[in-house]
Amino acid sequence: MQTTPPSIATSDFYPAFYEVSSTIPVYVPCYSVSAYHSSDWGSKFSNIKGFSSDTTITAHINQGEIYTLNDFNADSTGVYVNATENADGCYALKILYLTVDSTIGLEYVSNNDNQFSALIYPNPATNNATLKIENLKDKAQVEVYNIQGRQISKQVMNAGQRKLDIDVKNWAKGVYSLIVVTNGRNIINHKLLVQ
Repeated sequence: MQTTPPSIATSDFYPAFYEVSSTIPVYVPCYSVSAYHSSDWGSKFSNIKGFSSDTTITAHINQGEIYTLNDFNADSTGVYVNATENADGCYALKILYLTVDSTIGLEYVSNNDNQFSALIYPNPATNNATLKIENLKDKAQVEVYNIQGRQISKQVMNAGQRKLDIDVKNWAKGVYSLIVVTNGRNIINHKLLVQ
């Protein structure tokens, strides 16, 4: 095992560390923490920490959802690091690569022998959201409810209609439930985020 840190002044690491704050945590293998502290460039960092293991997690969530597994609480696309100190003073790292889908594609849902394909976009919405439904065979009601369960909007889509614009510009910011009902059955039930 190499315990001597690389010389960053003559390596590819130099540009990456040139203008980095010296107080950010720099995680290095536990067995080399003391070598990093005594190196030319490592001594400039006040927050060098050792890690003994790392776990990489790749996850996808829909807009409006929160990733709460593995001790994370994340709701936007990015890379997150969760460091848990072990008894030996080293850290176990969990690295989360999270992608948030900005449009929510609704799955195919069946209504008797008919198949529906639906999409709502943009999500989150600020002025208008568009509901697009393929293969709508019957008249449908599109209902939107706020978090308290109060109906905010109710519109009709006719059989064969493919798009419906939903005006949200006067709605309070928050999460809403969008429900499409046809023949007395909920065929779509999904979240719409208004910013």
